[in-house]
Amino acid sequence: MKNAILKVSFSFGLGCGVIAFLFFLFLNSQGMNALGSARNPDFLSALLFMVGAVWYFRRMVRGGLLHFWEGLSVGFLTVLIGALVSASLVNLFITRVDTGVLPRHLGELAQMRIERKEHYLTLEKSEANFERLQAQIRQTTPSAMFWDEVLKKVLLIGLAPVLIASIVFRRQPYSVFNPGGPPEKKPG
Repeated sequence: MKNAILKVSFSFGLGCGVIAFLFFLFLNSQGMNALGSARNPDFLSALLFMVGAVWYFRRMVRGGLLHFWEGLSVGFLTVLIGALVSASLVNLFITRVDTGVLPRHLGELAQMRIERKEHYLTLEKSEANFERLQAQIRQTTPSAMFWDEVLKKVLLIGLAPVLIASIVFRRQPYSVFNPGGPPEKKPG
């Protein structure tokens, strides 16, 4: 059964990562900040692929049965593999294909902070802290962007949503999706 968990997780995770990268390419081709908040809908695709993987595993591999740990494993591995694939492809793109994407993103981020400087000064309490934050933005590397994407997806999609999906799909043949009742034990 472990091979099935890995196969389903890898298949759905690979699909999730490729879709996320294609969305990144689309945003970049439209002239949008493909590393910024325009990419937030990408989290929805990761969520959908994770739920789809758990559902597929329950329905097609286990024949309607699913243990909690199986759902948890399939969901978490799907999100992890999807995040690693998309982050790797984005990293390759910003380091090999179009090296101007990261500097543009960092420039827009620094400009946004300058425009909202008053807000940051009330949060950070001093001009020195604000300047330190601006310096940290300029020092961001592609590898930092890689780990940022992986950690965001794994923490946001890989924790609570995976637990919820595992609990929802952790059912016996009788469930919300297949009503009926527990199988009756035959006397004897």
